[in-house]
Amino acid sequence: WDAARVANWLQNGQGSGSTETGAYTLNNATSGTAPVVNAGASYLLPTENRWYKAAYYKGSGSNAGYWDYATQSDTAPTAVTADSTGIGSAGSTGNFANFDTAADWNGLDGNVTTVGTNGGVSAYGAFDMGGNIWEWNDLTGAAGSSRGLRGGNWNYIAYSLSSVARNTNDSSNEDFSIGFRLAAPVPEPSTYAMALAGLACGGSTMLRRGGAGRARMMRIQCHRTRRAGANPCTTTLPS
Repeated sequence: WDAARVANWLQNGQGSGSTETGAYTLNNATSGTAPVVNAGASYLLPTENRWYKAAYYKGSGSNAGYWDYATQSDTAPTAVTADSTGIGSAGSTGNFANFDTAADWNGLDGNVTTVGTNGGVSAYGAFDMGGNIWEWNDLTGAAGSSRGLRGGNWNYIAYSLSSVARNTNDSSNEDFSIGFRLAAPVPEPSTYAMALAGLACGGSTMLRRGGAGRARMMRIQCHRTRRAGANPCTTTLPS
């Protein structure tokens, strides 16, 4: 529901724009059946297929295949540590990710870390699609009370980051280990940009095709509880 409201806010120009209509029609609901995306939406929660492709697709042709991990690798990444401000130890390259409670800072055993400092990007240029926070997806896009989760998070083991690991949860669930990534169309057929809005709220190998094509990436990550004393939001653009 938070993801849908952020999509509506972006759809309506941000600022004082409505969070209840636009990309999704919510009517102040916070639980129950999550709605389908409205026609013409410019921002939306990606389906599981789109999320999967943006994370794992090798990206060098129509039948290129898929990596096991979102760092363009078939080998499990190495867990990052963090400095005293939550900057990951890996920078923006290499087979690394934030998982397994290794990024200790702010007095916590494991924590979220700044987007883009936890290792290399997916083939489509998206940071942190493995580790840091679980990310909601819209499953098939049909209305329903459950939504999907992908990517693992800062306190799960390496397997949770892999392409075969997936989960579902009630769409109203809120947890500091769960966030979301929004998709936005760009001027290219069947292409989506994936925007990470990691609001801390609350696998099948068949899922290997989707509508997430080549795209530039924008990441917006915000955390409520585990980043006390730090700037709660960061926005980064790729080079």
